[in-house]
Amino acid sequence: MNVIASNKNTKNSKREFLVFFISFLFLFIYVFLRAYFISFAHDESLTYTILQGNVEWKNDPNNHVLNTFLMRWIQKGGGNIEWVLRLPNILAFIVYGWAFWKIVRTDKKGMNQILLFCLLFFNPFILDLFSVARGYGLSLGFLLMSLLFLLKTPGKESTIHSFTYNFFFSVTWASLALFSNLAVVNYYIALLGIWVGQYLYVEYVKKKGNSGVKWKLCFLFLGAIIPLGYGLNRLLWLKGLNKLYIGEKSVWNSLDILLQRVFYFSNYSEITLFIMKLIIPILFILGIFSLFLKKENQEKGIKTGALLILILLGLFLEFHLFGANYPTARTAVYLIPIYSLFLYYSLFKNLCSYRPKIGKVLTLIPSVILALHFFSNIQLKKTVIWNYDAHTKQVMQIIQENIKGGEEKKTMSNNWLFEPTINYYISTNQIKLEQANRAGVNFSSDFIYDFKNQASPEGFEKIAEFEEPATILWKKKSVVSE
Repeated sequence: MNVIASNKNTKNSKREFLVFFISFLFLFIYVFLRAYFISFAHDESLTYTILQGNVEWKNDPNNHVLNTFLMRWIQKGGGNIEWVLRLPNILAFIVYGWAFWKIVRTDKKGMNQILLFCLLFFNPFILDLFSVARGYGLSLGFLLMSLLFLLKTPGKESTIHSFTYNFFFSVTWASLALFSNLAVVNYYIALLGIWVGQYLYVEYVKKKGNSGVKWKLCFLFLGAIIPLGYGLNRLLWLKGLNKLYIGEKSVWNSLDILLQRVFYFSNYSEITLFIMKLIIPILFILGIFSLFLKKENQEKGIKTGALLILILLGLFLEFHLFGANYPTARTAVYLIPIYSLFLYYSLFKNLCSYRPKIGKVLTLIPSVILALHFFSNIQLKKTVIWNYDAHTKQVMQIIQENIKGGEEKKTMSNNWLFEPTINYYISTNQIKLEQANRAGVNFSSDFIYDFKNQASPEGFEKIAEFEEPATILWKKKSVVSE
């Protein structure tokens, strides 16, 4: 009977992995296609200037250090093509998916896992960040790997050896997340706090330590301070340069902007946004209460809940003591996996095991809503943050066609938002145009690219017009295609 049960479990496990793999493969292809087709964006193009030796943007929050390093490294072998420069973040999506599977693979399967999958993968804003050459996708993949090792061995079952192993890899992945995106510094600090608390439990309550491992652990803790020192030092340096001005003045505003990005291009009502802003803290409170009602997964729920509380406490203190703004949208996106895992361990799993039928219904409904939201937003043309650059790649192709032949470089003027990406395409496609600048529209230039709400320039003809966002490309009538 045991052999039959074992074979059945093995077959079920293989089937579950196959379903996950096919779902993930579809999403990976989608992420790759977006990275292939979407126009390079403003912030990506600024990072590209760092690869070209621009010191100004190197000394800026735009410089996500690990992402810039990987872009430089991959540029040497693959060139300056958009998807090649985005490849580190595309591959980070595999890390993200692998971490998710390793976290849930030993859990009893059910609707709660489907809901968790929908929260982490059917989120078009999160997939945006894996499709662009920024540090956000990298940090999400590394952060989920860090959480994997934090949750891998519950504290009550830990030995000091397993603790050391999991601590090392959890902090290593968290360090990579920090080098990718300084916004996760509060996660890093909170993570160290959780590990310290777990060590005190293993050492002094369970009394499983030994002096040899203690010294090894001491060195590991000291080593963990190095990435934190780097992150804090860089943040203070940027603050001294008055570069840390992005953010919100309240947690409520921060949540508002994050939800708007998660809603993506769906035109939901203001009441929907308000209801969601209420549901998120309510579910968190219910999750806290749920941890005290059922012992199953209690420790994992406590860890993820404590992470959220420590992070929010850190943000609160930084705002009131140092005047730091609360994170906004992309700088707050790392909270989504932590919050989702907290609900998974504290609420979803307990609900499904305590009241299976009710639990299935209450997890199926939001899963369907999230899936419908995702599939209604599938597209390969734009990103929600850098939406204004959706047509810049096509615009530059049109201009290149219009100035084929001839040796003299033409000129172009534009809204300042388009300047970095225009220059990226001028450089990588060797277009015969002078470098664009941020001075705005100049009626003496040969081409003008601007938003539609501006007046039609005299002496120019319209050669391209776009919707969502509404932009228009003008060519001086004296410019003749050769």
